[in-house]
Amino acid sequence: GDLLKLYTTSHIVQSIVDKYCDFILGAGFYVYSDNKEAEKLITEYFKLLNFDTILRPWIREALLTGNGFIEIAEEQGKLAKLKLLTSKYMYVKRSKDGKGIIEGYTQYLGRLPGTQNIITKVDFGVTEIAHLPINKVGDCAYGTGIVLPNLRTINNTLKAEDDMHMLLARKAGAKYWVKLGSYERPVSAATVANFGKQLEWQNNKHEWTTDHSAEIKLLDFGNIGEKFTYPLEYDEQ
Repeated sequence: GDLLKLYTTSHIVQSIVDKYCDFILGAGFYVYSDNKEAEKLITEYFKLLNFDTILRPWIREALLTGNGFIEIAEEQGKLAKLKLLTSKYMYVKRSKDGKGIIEGYTQYLGRLPGTQNIITKVDFGVTEIAHLPINKVGDCAYGTGIVLPNLRTINNTLKAEDDMHMLLARKAGAKYWVKLGSYERPVSAATVANFGKQLEWQNNKHEWTTDHSAEIKLLDFGNIGEKFTYPLEYDEQ
């Protein structure tokens, strides 16, 4: 769920996934089979189904979350329909004898309205789901995708961008430091407070007139954006 949200809110994640998806599908897709009759039937079926409109989101979901699931819904006397299912709701059922044989799939749809323990779910057989895992580790039934291994770097980049823009917004205008009076001729707290009130409402006022007891300086924070150049370039690389 977090990865899906990250795709819709982060230009970095969206660019990574879309770039890989474009590379994979850039040359189109083709069906190959030793059985030429089967190859012809499948190719015609894909054309009738406009399979390319299903293939791209299937691969994109698998790249992003590590797993893409397509439901193969057979209809009597008609072409089987294909439907992309959201991977975060899918569970791969495997045998409990230690061999890890896939026995089916379950889609969890959440709790029924007005109940606490009754969970709506749909069970699928092995042939009813096409599962595309990307970057599987060991004998795990699920893939890790291409975003999760880079999540720490992505988060660091997004955090650095947020911090940079926050500081730029805070330090966008030059800040005044005003020193009133001296050790020999101190001023009252009321005078300091009154001058501070004037600074709060300065708006576009750039000229100030004071006597010798006031000294106005600008606080220089340096080039704030420059401090973020190396971290952002490092994370991007």
